[in-house]
Amino acid sequence: MATASRTRFSPTSAVLTAAGLFVLALALLVASPAAVAAAPISSPSATVLVQQQGPIVIPQGTAPVKVDGRCDPRAEYGDAASYPYTDAFGVTGQVYLKHDGTNLYVCMVGAAGSFGQRFARVYLDTDDGRETYAEADDYALQADFASGGRSSYKGTGVANGYTPISLSGWSAATATGNADIAEYAVPLSLIGGLCGRPFGLAVYHHWVQSVGNDYGWPSNQFFDQPKTWQEVTLGNAPCAGKIAYVYYGNTADATSFRNLLTSRGYAVTLIPLAAVLTTNFSQFDLILIANDSGSLDAWGTSGLTAAQVAQITAPNKPIIGLGEGGYAFFGRLGLFIGWPQGWHGPNDRVIRAAGAPASYYTVPTAMPPDPIQVYGQPSNEVGIYLSGVPADVLPIGLEPATPDHASLIMQGCRHLWGFSGNPDVMTATGRELFVNAVYYFRHFQCAPPPPPPSENCIRLVKQAAPPNGTPVQPGDPIQYTLTYFISQDARCQNTRAKLVDQIPMGTTYVPGSASDGISPGADGALTWDVTFGSGVKTFKVQVSDTACRDQRRIINQATLLMPGHTPFVSNVVSHPVDCPPIGFPNDQPSYAEEEVQIHPYPLITGTPSQISVKLRNNTAVAQTVTVLFQTSPNRFGIGLDFNTFDSTVVTIPANGNVIAHSSFTPVSSGHYCIQIVVLIPGYAPVITQRNLDVVEDLQPGVTDTLVFKVRNNSSATANVDLVVVNTCPGWTAVVVPATLINMLPGEVRNAQLQVTPPNPVVLGSGCHIDVQGWIGDQMIGGIRKLDVPPVHLPVDVQPPWAEPEISVHPSPPVVGQPAQICVQLQNPLPVAKTVTVDFAVADFGAGIPFTTVATQTFVLPPLSNATYCAPWTPALGGTTHRCILVTLKQPNYPDQHSQLNVNVVRTPRGVLSRVDVPIRIGNPDGVAHALELRPVIFGIDPYWQLRLWRDPGDPPPDMLGPGEIVTLHLGFMPAGSAAAGEAPAAPPADYTFGDESRVELGVYLDGQLVGGLSVEVRPPERTFLPVMLKR
Repeated sequence: MATASRTRFSPTSAVLTAAGLFVLALALLVASPAAVAAAPISSPSATVLVQQQGPIVIPQGTAPVKVDGRCDPRAEYGDAASYPYTDAFGVTGQVYLKHDGTNLYVCMVGAAGSFGQRFARVYLDTDDGRETYAEADDYALQADFASGGRSSYKGTGVANGYTPISLSGWSAATATGNADIAEYAVPLSLIGGLCGRPFGLAVYHHWVQSVGNDYGWPSNQFFDQPKTWQEVTLGNAPCAGKIAYVYYGNTADATSFRNLLTSRGYAVTLIPLAAVLTTNFSQFDLILIANDSGSLDAWGTSGLTAAQVAQITAPNKPIIGLGEGGYAFFGRLGLFIGWPQGWHGPNDRVIRAAGAPASYYTVPTAMPPDPIQVYGQPSNEVGIYLSGVPADVLPIGLEPATPDHASLIMQGCRHLWGFSGNPDVMTATGRELFVNAVYYFRHFQCAPPPPPPSENCIRLVKQAAPPNGTPVQPGDPIQYTLTYFISQDARCQNTRAKLVDQIPMGTTYVPGSASDGISPGADGALTWDVTFGSGVKTFKVQVSDTACRDQRRIINQATLLMPGHTPFVSNVVSHPVDCPPIGFPNDQPSYAEEEVQIHPYPLITGTPSQISVKLRNNTAVAQTVTVLFQTSPNRFGIGLDFNTFDSTVVTIPANGNVIAHSSFTPVSSGHYCIQIVVLIPGYAPVITQRNLDVVEDLQPGVTDTLVFKVRNNSSATANVDLVVVNTCPGWTAVVVPATLINMLPGEVRNAQLQVTPPNPVVLGSGCHIDVQGWIGDQMIGGIRKLDVPPVHLPVDVQPPWAEPEISVHPSPPVVGQPAQICVQLQNPLPVAKTVTVDFAVADFGAGIPFTTVATQTFVLPPLSNATYCAPWTPALGGTTHRCILVTLKQPNYPDQHSQLNVNVVRTPRGVLSRVDVPIRIGNPDGVAHALELRPVIFGIDPYWQLRLWRDPGDPPPDMLGPGEIVTLHLGFMPAGSAAAGEAPAAPPADYTFGDESRVELGVYLDGQLVGGLSVEVRPPERTFLPVMLKR
């Protein structure tokens, strides 16, 4: 840590006269035209003020500021306050101050220093305590002139006692030359000056010529003594209420909500998730939890979620949760209005709920009659299922088509605004309704948080068969038993409660196994209404092969939710999973596995479809297995018999992955169930399937019937239960018959899935409806019906940046040479379809903005499969290889997107050390994020270790600033012995395993996937020259 020395300003240093300032300015103009903005002088266009004894007001400016170390007093700081101070050599430096309602901007222009380790600091007394020495809430934000590095410190209550602290959200840039310049953007949430509250501020230029050679404003000394700093306030700080907006990084949404609310007089502070733990939320009147902050049961920053939730909820302020993020946040609080009590789908309007607060719909703006059009087009929405509503829950706005689900709902002082769309896509009425919601909850007083109940009031115990800790295998059943007690003692203040148990990850619920005949909700939770006394509830699950991917343990815990009490949780029950040596990297049911890829699909008569499967070796030794590729004579259904059409033997390296390929040419078009069987010596076969219905011409309000086959694949006569799993909000889905009675072994019967979309509805949402077949507690298979447009891009491609339908000719493209970008499209309907396709390109990497290069409209003939192209000439600059983005547009359907971000590198079979692929990684958000790169390697000998580096050899950065883009290199180096200081062993003659050798690199910012890329390595293509015989 660079520690500033406590110094005193020498009385011999004179402040420049006005004439001296003119001479200095003239000299800088002569020296360099670009130096005008860097001159340490006052600008006539900026307000020049003398140092004041009382608080000074920092103006709110409108001129946009780019934090780049160039402070233009005529433009971006023309509406700032300007304060002089005496710097080294008697030079009069300037400090410019302004804010824009979100950030405080500070720009210091001082003398050109000579010491290599000099730095600038902005000092903040966040509580205006004016302490003798800086304490823990007094911050120092440091920017180094030589390196441009940034660091944060806090006081310790002793002289010059600053110690490092992690403070997120602020940025700074420095420049040197004719002057030393340091420019800062500091979130208002960090400074303590919201809504006109005073705070202390000082700006210093440290170590200008040597250690301890310090100068600064306002006192030019005592940088560690807040009592000497300038007391300031923010001008035009609105005080209708102070609102915190907590978000991940979607600055477009954040800006939209801020603009709406600031226009109504609220002070809105944007707080990235990375800054939550350093933000004091007690200063706010209302907290908004953004849509992008979470999804389902995942909220916040991985590893920090509990601390972030505690930081936000500690002051007990009212909270409005927006869309998916709010739903996930309230789920973390164990509230009824949070996960897993909802379903998800497009919606654009609400109707008033009986008993909703009248002022919600009237103050400050009266709403029109029902239904209220909230959005111009349907937006993603979470609707809370209103079954057994607790006493402290109040529905406010209901889904018109399904009024047993609430889009707007409150529980205590928490409110779920279930829509994901921002105010820019709301109607004028929708914006007024949202402002009404903010007004209502801004003035809502939260009840004191209840103490946790004692065991004499509530008890909840979970048991399992087999018992806790017993190993299980995929296919095994686990039965859970929940025993609860709710006391009637008046001192406990108990009421009716909800007993909630989430179906454990890595398992499938056994239909009909839950007490009282209940079934899991849309997000996979069993919920019982329970009352006073003792009770027992049970249910059963089947262990899935998905448990073998990462977790290898089945973990389950139940929760009792009761109004007026904090959630009461049971003990944890856990079962380790014994997995076969070979598995599949999947997280979907066994009949809809994403590790099986088929293209094109549906299959087309006489056209070969490539089929690939990813295999994972879970052991520390290489495994050789046989892979069977199979289809069924019954083509599509449940429990089918299969015939092998191809097989291959592959070796999978220790703890490695491979991809195996095959090709299948059907004799007739349509849906097929593709099954992959892996034969492992000494183990039972491992099986996976891809069984999807994707030929759709669904219509609102019209029933669609899908006929499929069901076979009893057991060795005994049995009843086969057919169970519907519906994830499409408002849709009805019925299977006929629900049970096939007394099916003989091997017998095949027909069944029907009857699906009716609501009317109105936006089709093409991507939701799915499954039918599972069960014999007792064993699932024998399933099918999946998808809501996709008639002409659609491939579904569930993994990874999502490796779409097989996109191609570039030539590949890689040549700068300045005409090329074509193409997409393969299939029209499975007997009528022509018209579509529009946007083609966009970006540098090879992830998180990089795309540029649209062509838009074409195509007419697809009936029952056709063809490739459609647009001309493109690559421009100069950027990477040689490009990422392609295709957007498919059809009337009355949402746009579909797909990417091809795969680079093919040719290298000899024994040599990977020559691979050097430049890639660009960007942060598309307006806030800083932690960068994590997660590679998965397929088909490459473990002798070769993946290497990622920056020039001249540094590792990738841990953080990416707002909009920052870095260039990395991807390559390989010998593993193992080199790390031990030994010469690496000779490389293997062939690095390949399986049918592909590639790296899939996922790019994560603060734990969220923002994109990725793949690099495939292949041997050089062989060129055969003609042989000429000379006579």
